[in-house]
Amino acid sequence: MSSPKTVVVADFDETLVHDNTLLPLYGKLVTTSLAWVAVKALIRAEWLTIGPHRAIKAQMYREILGGRKEKEICSAATGLASLVSVNFPALAKIREYTRQGAEFVVATASLETFVRILLEEKRIDVNRIIGTKAAGTNGVYNGELSGGECVGRLKAERVRNVLKRHYEDYRAIAFGNLPADRAMMEFADCAFVVDGGRIVPFR
Repeated sequence: MSSPKTVVVADFDETLVHDNTLLPLYGKLVTTSLAWVAVKALIRAEWLTIGPHRAIKAQMYREILGGRKEKEICSAATGLASLVSVNFPALAKIREYTRQGAEFVVATASLETFVRILLEEKRIDVNRIIGTKAAGTNGVYNGELSGGECVGRLKAERVRNVLKRHYEDYRAIAFGNLPADRAMMEFADCAFVVDGGRIVPFR
């Protein structure tokens, strides 16, 4: 009996790379101070339902995306790529599986477009990216996120849907950081917690 096919699903920020890439992207494109962003976020009522942290991130995305085109996000990613540090121990562990034929999926709270360019710049080949999508019309972003930020349980749900659609008979191996990726790692067949250069079994 042949071994099951394998798909590796890895988080991006603070897992595949050491950095949180939202802050550099914000700094690259926006001049408004983060303190003022926090004030604007707390003025909005949404923090009562999603919490202050996620509300501030949502406001950061409004500042980053509002009125911009995709090519501007791509250009920012190209300019920031040299500042993003690949987590080589995590990548080496993932490549142990991909060298044996495993599919490689990146699941991230960051913008899909942004992460795609960073992966290309870092010469990291992936089969699929599941991430946050920017909303807009006529090629111009409106500052909102299509379907919300791909984080926590929403990320896990999206990953589960992709696995069901494209990798139903595959063994799923997840790489992520805690507590952000707990929901994603809980339903994987095997999972690893990435903490800097340390990669340890989830269970």
